[in-house]
Amino acid sequence: MDNDTCSTATNKRGRPPAFDRDTALAQAKHLFWELGYEATSINDLTQAMGISPSSLYGAFGNKANLFQEVLQNYKDSNPYSISDFFESHSDYRSAMAAYLQHIAMQLTQPDYPLGCMVTSATINCKPASNEIAEQLMQQRTQQRTILRHKIEQAIAAQQLPAKTDAGQLANTYSALIHGMTILARDGVTQDELLQISATAMQLWHQTG
Repeated sequence: MDNDTCSTATNKRGRPPAFDRDTALAQAKHLFWELGYEATSINDLTQAMGISPSSLYGAFGNKANLFQEVLQNYKDSNPYSISDFFESHSDYRSAMAAYLQHIAMQLTQPDYPLGCMVTSATINCKPASNEIAEQLMQQRTQQRTILRHKIEQAIAAQQLPAKTDAGQLANTYSALIHGMTILARDGVTQDELLQISATAMQLWHQTG
């Protein structure tokens, strides 16, 4: 075997196998979503993604970095935010109802694990994973803040009475949304979650 052939063979052996990054991220997302961040091991990830540990570390750095990229992928695949619903409806109550219906359907998509990844991925995290848990907590806090702001706008627009406690109502709906995630994981059906979301809108009636 000549030198050029030896060199080519060595390069091929040393080069990590190629993989489709988007496909690998989708597989990792499914695993983090189903098992949670802490319970998902590197071995679980490499088997699901069809790559070696060295390829995973080479492409993503570590498990935390991979999760960050998965989280961004999750956000990109769920583009509708609270603000989108409030901007696309003529009144605040209709926007809130549509958003809760959307959540109920998102939590029970047939091709994905049940529930919400942001809510369930970091339950029971160890101290070493506090940074990841803190990041997701901040996202949930931001959701409540946006919701409170929209309720305050509804009050200012006289679609809710001036005495309405915007913070309390935002916290109540946020608690409902996170509770629906647990119910979805427990097997509550989409129709049942839609009924829960409809019942929850009675709070708006009672407040108003």
